[in-house]
Amino acid sequence: MKVAYIIIGGLFVLLGLVMIFTPEGFVSAFVVCLGLMAIFNGVINLVSVRNMLDDADFKRAFTLRAVFNIVIGLLAVIVPIAVASVAWTVIVYILAAQLLISSFIELYGIWKMSKSGIPYGMYLFEVFISIFLAIVLFAIPATVGITLIRLIGVLIVFFGIGWVIWNLRSENKKNEITP
Repeated sequence: MKVAYIIIGGLFVLLGLVMIFTPEGFVSAFVVCLGLMAIFNGVINLVSVRNMLDDADFKRAFTLRAVFNIVIGLLAVIVPIAVASVAWTVIVYILAAQLLISSFIELYGIWKMSKSGIPYGMYLFEVFISIFLAIVLFAIPATVGITLIRLIGVLIVFFGIGWVIWNLRSENKKNEITP
């Protein structure tokens, strides 16, 4: 039996239960994770993306984007740990705004890349994900956001249970076929 798949299914169930019963705690962890991702993204932009084109405007835009991501990412990680829960709402909105602004800068970069013949599909996907996450973050502080998190938690629990059942069944079928 592939124990790893069963563990993954169990982790999905656990994540879903956390989202259902402590959505505020999930939001806190989610914001910190997004902050860490923003820091990582900023470093990647500074190290490699801004050097993809020998264009001063492109370099300036992606340097600005990188610094912006790192600063907001640090705020998302440090401020909520240091201050009360009111800071969470503020940080959630700041992080959502950062994702939107960063997406627009990235769209500019994609336009420049397309003119230079550089493949940009992966960056376009990042823009869509960033805009989606920004919309979710703008909804989270409201009651509808907490309800949405709980609903997604229920779906993740069902997905995790289905994942475990499917893997157990496929393992049983494999055992029936091979003597």
